[in-house]
Amino acid sequence: MNPGRAGTVGLVAGEGELPVAAAEALEATGARLTVVALNGLASTKIAVRGRDVVWVPVGRLQALVDALRAGGAGDVIMMGRVHIKNIYDPSLFDRRFAALLAGLTDRRGSAILNAVVRDLEGEGFNVIPGLEAAPGLVAGEGSIAGPEISSSQMDDVIFGLPVARNVADLDIGQTVIVKGRSVVAVEGMEGTDKAIARGGNLAGGQIVVVKVVGSGHNFNFDVPTVGPRTIRSLIQAGCGAMAIEAGKCFLIGKDEVVDLCEKHGISLVGIGDNFPGRYS
Repeated sequence: MNPGRAGTVGLVAGEGELPVAAAEALEATGARLTVVALNGLASTKIAVRGRDVVWVPVGRLQALVDALRAGGAGDVIMMGRVHIKNIYDPSLFDRRFAALLAGLTDRRGSAILNAVVRDLEGEGFNVIPGLEAAPGLVAGEGSIAGPEISSSQMDDVIFGLPVARNVADLDIGQTVIVKGRSVVAVEGMEGTDKAIARGGNLAGGQIVVVKVVGSGHNFNFDVPTVGPRTIRSLIQAGCGAMAIEAGKCFLIGKDEVVDLCEKHGISLVGIGDNFPGRYS
């Protein structure tokens, strides 16, 4: 790491449970944090007593840079979801972010966030991939929670893996919902939880969810995450199993995840390099 003020790490907090879990994990290592929380996205739980937190509106890139610099950050870690649908509302942009967008011919989510990373690096910040910043949260291989995956569920996972990878490579989404070796739903801009709900409504339950990352995925700003909120979405959709990528996904709130999966009979598995049907 390359902290600015001794031991200071800048954490840009987006939506979801991950930024809170990451902040706790980083502070447990002794790191001093300056948190820049995106207003309207980040959870208020990020603002605990004694933690340096500044709230910045989405699309105000100059304010983000100024807050990180004022907090003395050298290394920067970006955690949590940022909805790319916000690019359709130019009233949210400051001049810096508007200029960044104007210079892009590709406005897919990864292209925009890559441009933000380059902008921060151009200001002298060292953007650290999330997987390196919080290794203790990384999901392992094999059975993670719940009952052993059934043979029919395994068939659906194997069927869904190449489909999910293709979807991720196209920067459409990271999740596909499968039932009976047929794709029921594909994640789009709405996010994983809503895609799961849609798949459950269409298939009437007993779905299998497969979540992966694309080739050359940039973990600087996007680490797929599964936590209690995800499992509750699976429960509501009548999901029987979910497969995620070992070593490429965060698992947060593990104790609660295990309890929920066991109570509701959901198999959560981490796909390793030797998983049957694994793509290269």
